[in-house]
Amino acid sequence: MVLSVRTLPKILGAGLLACAALALGAQLTGQGAAGGGAAGWGLPILLAAIGLWLGGFLPEHVTALGFFAILLLFKLVPPEVALSGFTSSALWLVLAGLVLGLAMEETGLAKRLATLGRGLEGLSYPRLVAAVVGLGLAAIFFMPSATGRILMLLAIVGPLAAHLGYHPGTRGHTGLMLATAFGTFMPAFSVLPSNVPNMVLAGTLEKLTGQTLTFVDFFILHFPVLGLGRALAVWALVCLLFNDKPGPIEGEGVAAPGPMSTGEKRLTAILVVAVSLWVTDSLHHISPAWVALAGAVLCLTPGLGMLGKDSFKKINAAMLFHIAAVIGLGSVANKLGLGPWMAETILGWMPLSGQGGFHDWAVLVIMPMLLGVLTTAPGVPAVLIPMSDVLAARSGFSVLGVAMLQVPGLSTILLPHQVPPLMAAIPVSGVAYHEFVRMCLLLVAVALLVLLPLDALWWMVLGKL
Repeated sequence: MVLSVRTLPKILGAGLLACAALALGAQLTGQGAAGGGAAGWGLPILLAAIGLWLGGFLPEHVTALGFFAILLLFKLVPPEVALSGFTSSALWLVLAGLVLGLAMEETGLAKRLATLGRGLEGLSYPRLVAAVVGLGLAAIFFMPSATGRILMLLAIVGPLAAHLGYHPGTRGHTGLMLATAFGTFMPAFSVLPSNVPNMVLAGTLEKLTGQTLTFVDFFILHFPVLGLGRALAVWALVCLLFNDKPGPIEGEGVAAPGPMSTGEKRLTAILVVAVSLWVTDSLHHISPAWVALAGAVLCLTPGLGMLGKDSFKKINAAMLFHIAAVIGLGSVANKLGLGPWMAETILGWMPLSGQGGFHDWAVLVIMPMLLGVLTTAPGVPAVLIPMSDVLAARSGFSVLGVAMLQVPGLSTILLPHQVPPLMAAIPVSGVAYHEFVRMCLLLVAVALLVLLPLDALWWMVLGKL
């Protein structure tokens, strides 16, 4: 099983590299994407970058820097587009989260938080996973920032798992980290303000068509199947693949006795203020990233007793370049016009019938699913919403229906690079990249075999199909 898990990303990565070679050959013979030009050269570059990351054929930061260098050297896109990942709040939230997590570890607050697990000793692994997924599901409704939710809950579940005997590197610990990341993020597609792709979808739809998505309608249509269904799927897969028995509770998993240190008290105050501002960001409109960054600066400030002057050297800067390149991938694809080209290509493979039936429903669901591999999930609505009038006329669905049909496809994530919050979870969780890939692919299989057919049935029940 371990061999197949580690080999699968390499096989997929090699396949994408082969596609990149074919796209390059097509460009050289004048048959490139979108009629050639910068888009034609851009397609093999993007496919090659994704393939190299997925297969791990080069260090992630080498691929990321090569991605930037080629785009800028040949002037395929402006610097502000190629380097747009560095201006994304998601990247800075990851950096701040890593600093805050390091501060929790070095001050001892992480160990103290592990005492929250007292009373959970002896709880079966499936029940523990259910508690973690349930916590992530609940957090969707009071903390809009997906990356912030994941980083906060990983900081809690990590030491808690160690306290309960599931130490880093064990199968049980890996499962709990994956349950936290996927259980917190995947069901969020069914709640309107709970992740960036949803907000891009709602904002672009209102701006271009004047139609507004409401929380209640969105929730009724998507949460019963896509929300609860994906939470249950994450729980079932983690229990099936990572069910484990706890090891001995070692000293590092137990909070030190005695009163809190000055550093712990100051860090606790920072975290309380940060979480309070994260939860209320819809009121004050300050990005969770800037709140977290301010907290990280305080943690790094010498003399406050939270981090030493050399602590920042422990941060994985190479991973930050990787995440910046992944975040910028969608902007590059859309700037080059590859999103609309790919959408039209998919429609050429699977033409719409115009009858508004199951066939058209399936095509409009599959389109954002495939498109997200190239444009990343936040970039999909930016491509498809401007095409909504055309898609509505070709399919027989309303413009609003076409927009709503993006959600089942958007939430079916083929690879981790499509969603920055999952990429952010990898360095924080300490779980290997191939485990995230496997989890994504297994959830896709569950979606195709179970959840999407159930979702189509739910649309029929509601009279929308």
